[in-house]
Amino acid sequence: MQVIRSNLDTYGKANAASLSSLAVNLDAAADGAGDSDVASAIRDLAHDARALSDATSQFQAAINRKDTSQAEVYKNAFEAAQQEWKGDAETYKSVCSS
Repeated sequence: MQVIRSNLDTYGKANAASLSSLAVNLDAAADGAGDSDVASAIRDLAHDARALSDATSQFQAAINRKDTSQAEVYKNAFEAAQQEWKGDAETYKSVCSS
């Protein structure tokens, strides 16, 4: 669980590939946690990491195409996923501390 906690504070510095890798690692951690509230919270974080990865990748592709309108769409998608991540991270912390 310490690995997950250390990642909760550093996701904002990550790129699409590392976010995707984080999602895979979170899935593995959730599998290891069995059928529990902790596993559910970890799965939510994995879902969020995938959304962040996708938005980051799509944003970068739009920037590379110089498509500012699509870049704005994916910037907004990233910000929405970031808010989900923050909320789910708080849930994870709460579940782990109870």
